[in-house]
Amino acid sequence: MSERSPLLRACEEVTRSRALSAHLDALRREEQELSGQEQTLRRTRAAEQADVDRLERNGPINWVYRAMGRHEDKLAGERREAAEAASRHEAVLRRLEALRGEKTDCLQRLSELEGCEQRCARLLDAQAARLLAGSSPASERLRRLEAQLEDEKRRFIEIGEAETAGRLAQERADAAEELLSSAANLGAWDLLGGGVLADCLKHSRLDEAQSCIHALQVQLGRFEQELADVKLSGGIMLEVGGFLRFADIFVDDIFSSAMVLGRIRDARGQVSSVAQQLHGTMQTLCRLKAESLHRLGALQEERTQLLLQTEREQAG
Repeated sequence: MSERSPLLRACEEVTRSRALSAHLDALRREEQELSGQEQTLRRTRAAEQADVDRLERNGPINWVYRAMGRHEDKLAGERREAAEAASRHEAVLRRLEALRGEKTDCLQRLSELEGCEQRCARLLDAQAARLLAGSSPASERLRRLEAQLEDEKRRFIEIGEAETAGRLAQERADAAEELLSSAANLGAWDLLGGGVLADCLKHSRLDEAQSCIHALQVQLGRFEQELADVKLSGGIMLEVGGFLRFADIFVDDIFSSAMVLGRIRDARGQVSSVAQQLHGTMQTLCRLKAESLHRLGALQEERTQLLLQTEREQAG
């Protein structure tokens, strides 16, 4: 087998494609920056040339400069500034033109490598199938890597599912906190003599808040189930036992507006506490997801290098 086997060629193409993509991204960033500079320099160039044009025309300001004997010096200075502005502008225009040409060339070369990632993946899978059919030390190592990859892929998916459940819980908590804040404001208005309207609006908000809190309780339960799949423990587990008793706060035997307001504020404080716990747990999930993604990349790279090594050995 030739050293330049289809698999090795495909991997070299992937390396070139990724390098070209990174270079193209850098070119685009530079183009964006230079485009902004070009617009600024174009305006400056036009302004400087306008100053020259004014001094070259006959007008009251020119008569003043001539009377003072400064017209020629002033005109020479403005021409010099206009020339410098034009030079800076032209330099940026030249760099932009060269950069765009380089970008076009880069895009052309990338188009020639289109599909190389997929070709390389297919050839790597074919090489893996051949290796797994054997019983060499490399075959055993590949089996262990494949098992580790499957485990890590499952963990990555489970973390994503926990993140989704956590985001929904955060949305429920934010909505409940907003409704309770509105109810507290109306309760304070009621204490100050807001009358029937304030009382009706307050209880309307409380009904909405109770419904939202129930939805939050349900979502918190789902979130805990997803967290258990990810095997989170300790301080990042949510303590919601006290929160689950909120359903009996908003009943008809509350005797005074002051008592209602106090309980609304207590409820809002507990919802706020749950929201803070959710925030901390979501940060932990974000970190775990990044770590899992890093492990997946490392395992994929180890698998690729093992397959390429066996391919080179066969070629040799």
